[in-house]
Amino acid sequence: MPSSRDISRLLEKAGDFDKDERYMAVSDVCNLLSSTDSNSAALDSSLERRVCAAILQRLDDTSNDVQSVAVKCLAVLLVRVREESVMTICDKLCEMVIKGKEELRDVYGIGLKKLIQSVPNALGANVGARLVQRLLGGVQQDNEAGVKSECLECLECLLARFGGKTGMAAFHEQLISITLTQLTSKSASSTIFIKKKSTACIATLAVVVSDPLLFRLVETLIRQVKDGTVSEETNTIVKCICKISSKVGFRLGKQLPKILPLFMKFTNPASAESNENSDSEDENEDSSNTDKLNELRESCFSGFNSFVSRCPTEIQEFLPEIVKICLAWMKYDPNYSYDDSDDEGSDDDSDEEDYDDDYSDDGNDTGDDDSSWKVRAAAVGALVAVIDLLRSSPSLLWDAGVVDQLLSRFKEREENVRHSVILSFTQLIKNSISSAGVAVKRIKREDDMEEESKFDSPVFMLETLGRKTAGIIKNSEKQLKVKKGNEKSKTAALALLGEMCSSPNGLGDVAQIEAIMSTVALSLASTAPKSLKLDALMFLQTAFQCTNHPPSSIQPHIMPLLPLISNAVGEDWYKIIVEALRVLSTIPSLLVTAVDEDAMTDGPPPPPPNSATPN
Repeated sequence: MPSSRDISRLLEKAGDFDKDERYMAVSDVCNLLSSTDSNSAALDSSLERRVCAAILQRLDDTSNDVQSVAVKCLAVLLVRVREESVMTICDKLCEMVIKGKEELRDVYGIGLKKLIQSVPNALGANVGARLVQRLLGGVQQDNEAGVKSECLECLECLLARFGGKTGMAAFHEQLISITLTQLTSKSASSTIFIKKKSTACIATLAVVVSDPLLFRLVETLIRQVKDGTVSEETNTIVKCICKISSKVGFRLGKQLPKILPLFMKFTNPASAESNENSDSEDENEDSSNTDKLNELRESCFSGFNSFVSRCPTEIQEFLPEIVKICLAWMKYDPNYSYDDSDDEGSDDDSDEEDYDDDYSDDGNDTGDDDSSWKVRAAAVGALVAVIDLLRSSPSLLWDAGVVDQLLSRFKEREENVRHSVILSFTQLIKNSISSAGVAVKRIKREDDMEEESKFDSPVFMLETLGRKTAGIIKNSEKQLKVKKGNEKSKTAALALLGEMCSSPNGLGDVAQIEAIMSTVALSLASTAPKSLKLDALMFLQTAFQCTNHPPSSIQPHIMPLLPLISNAVGEDWYKIIVEALRVLSTIPSLLVTAVDEDAMTDGPPPPPPNSATPN
C-alpha cells in the first residue's frame, strides 16, 4: 500500500525539469488516486492540498502531454478529496480561465469542464452556485472574446449537468438576461462565434427553466424580430428559437401560434414563385443581402422541421400552410431556367454502359456564390418531417399535390437536393401503400364509414398511384441512365423502384418493365461503382419476388441479365456476392411460375401421339 511518502516523492518529480519525468510522476499519482481500494491512497488534509496545488500547476506545463495527463488526474482527484478542496480547485480553475495565460486558456477551460463533469452529484448545487457568478462575470468582459467563449462553454456544461438543481434556480433569470445580451450585442467582441456559443447556452438553459420563464424567453426573442427586418441579428435569433425547439420539444407547443407567423413571414411562398427574381420586393438587393435572405430562409425551414418533429399535436392546424411553403421553396432556383425538356426522359442514349464518359448532367455543379440550393434542401427536409408525421394518414399530402410536385423535382440540378427529393418521394409512396392497406382492412370491418377526402379512400389513392406509375418509372429510368456520377440519385431511384413493387400495379406493364430491366443492367456493368451494383442486385431480388406483376413479364429479361448477375458472384466484396447468389436463387421458381402461367393460358396439353388405348 503506497504511503504518504511515496506520494510526496511523486509530487517532487512532478516539478522535474525533464518533461518525461513530470509526465510519469503525474500519471503515477493519477493511478494511485484511481485505485479501486479507497484506502490505498488516503490523503491527509496537508497532503491533499499539496496534491491539488501540484496538479493545478501542471496545467501551465510547457508540454501538451503533461497538460493532458494533469486534466485526466483532475477528474480522478475530485472524487477523492474533501469538499473544501473541490471548492478550492473550482476557484483556481475559474480564475485561470478568466485571468490566466491566453495561450493556455483552452487547457484551463478543458480542466474546468472536466471538473463540472466529474464532481460528485451531491456537490452539484454548491459547485454550480460557486461557479455561475464568476463565469457570468467572464461573459460580461467586453474586450475579451476568448474569455467570453470559454466561459460560455463552461456555463453550457454547468447548466447541462446541474442547471436543474434547486440552488441554481435563483440564477436562471440572470442567466437569461446576460446570455440574451450576448446574443444581440453589437460590440466588437461579440463575434458570430460568440453568438453561436450564446445560442447553445440559451438552448441548454431553456431545458431547465420553468415554463413561465421559458415563455418569457421566447417572447423576448420574438419581439426582437417582430418588425421583420432581414439582418444578421434576425438570423441569429431565428436560429436560437430553432435550437430551443430542438432542446425543449413539446414544451414549446403553446408558443407556436406566436412563432410560426414570424417564420412564415420570412418564407412567403409568393417570393419563390418567380425564378427570374425570387425577391420581388427587393429588386435592388445585392448578392450579400440575397445570401442573408437565403440563410434566414434556411433557418426558418430548419425551425419548421423541428416544430413538426417535436410538437406533432400543436402543429396540426399549421400543416397545410407549411406544406404549401415547402412546395414553393423547393422549386426556388433563380439562377437556372428549367425547360420542358428537363422533364422528358432521354431515349437517345445508345451506349449507356460507358461510365467512363464525362458526367453531363447540366447544372449539377452549383456555383460557389449560389446559396439557393441550401434553401431548397431545407424546404425538402421540412417536407420530409411532415411526410413522416402523416405516415398513417397521407391524404393531406395527396390533396396538396405533393406527389406530382415532388415527381416534377426529379429534374433538380443539385445532386444532394435531388437525392433528398427522391428519398422523400419514396417515403411518401411507402406510407401511402402501407396506410391504404390498413384502410382497406378497416373499411371491410366498417362498411358505413364516411370519407372526408377523395384520397381518404384507399382504392382511389391506389388507383391514382397506378396512373402515375408510368411517370415514376420514366423519371427513375432517367436517373439511372446518367452515364457518370449521380450515384446517390441512382441509389435512391433503385430504392424507389423497389418500393413500387409493393404497389398493386407493381412495376407497370410489359413495356415499362422492359425499360426498367434494360436500364438496371447499366448499374451491373463492370465499370459501375460497387455500392451501385449492390443496390441494383437488391432491387432485382425484390422485382423477381414481386407478385404484383406477372412473372411472365419478368421472364424475357432473365437471360440478358444472367451473365451480369453471374459476374457479380465473382466480385471481391462479400455483400455483392451474397446478394447475387440470392438473386440467382429466385430465378428457378420464377421460370417455373412463368411456364405454369403459359400452360394455363394455352389450355391442357394434347395427349401423346403414340399413346396406347387401354384394353
